[in-house]
This record gives sequence, structure tokens and C-alpha cells, in this order.
Amino acid sequence: MKFNTPITTDQHKQADAEYADLIKSQREALYSIAEKLKHGEKLSSFEKEIAAAVIKGAATNMSEIRPRPTGKPPKLPGELAVEFGVLVVFKEYSNNKALEALAQKYQVSDTAVKKHLGLAGTSRDAIARKKETLKFLSSMQQSKLQNR
Repeated sequence: MKFNTPITTDQHKQADAEYADLIKSQREALYSIAEKLKHGEKLSSFEKEIAAAVIKGAATNMSEIRPRPTGKPPKLPGELAVEFGVLVVFKEYSNNKALEALAQKYQVSDTAVKKHLGLAGTSRDAIARKKETLKFLSSMQQSKLQNR
């Protein structure tokens, strides 16, 4: 097959089938060599070369960077509004500084903290969380004023 030439869907299917057959054949040959090694059977010089190349290839492809788990970041605690309120009301942080501090503490983005507190987003859930956060913040501010 020539490179850089347009090919039809049928030609793609045929090339894919040929490639799959080639890989299956190579896999069978490697399994055969692996079984010989496992059982202590003698390898031909060609099989030794292939085994060495495969092992070197596997070693070359080993990453020195530790894999990190994928998926969602850890959940923010339910009492995040309390922590936010303490920072804003009692430690006199600005809202932004408090958001940044919480994001750093829980190793998430500022946006994640804002969304958790309902300070970002327009969904019903976000609006409800925002009302709860602001109500809680207001009650903490009133409590602080009464205790002066």
C-alpha cells in the first residue's frame, strides 16, 4: 500500500485485517519463545535475538515517573462552609483569600471550592448551596458582633 494516497473504506478494512493478522502471528511467536524460556528449552540464535530485543524494549518503555491515580480529586468536606466562615469572620480574610487558602489546603482549584460553597454556578443546587453558605456566614458575623 502506498503512503499519502487516499484510500477507500474497503481498503481501510482490508489493511486493518492484514495488520491484525500480522500482530496475531507476532504474538503467537513471542508466546512460543516465552514458553520455551519458561520450560528451559533451548532457543535458536534468532529466538534469543528476539527475546533480548523484546526484553530491552520492555525495559526501555518502563517509566521512571510514578503513576498517579486518575479520577476525581478528593471530596471537599461538608463543613467547608464552617472553615470558610472562620477564615472570613474570625481571621478576617477576604473572601478570595479564604477561597485560595481552602483550595491550597485541600489541593483543589479555587473553582472547586467556589462550586462546593455554591459561589460559582447557576444551577438550582449551586444557588441553594450559596444561600446556605451566605446564611451561615451571616450568622457567624452576627455571633461575632454579639460577643464583642
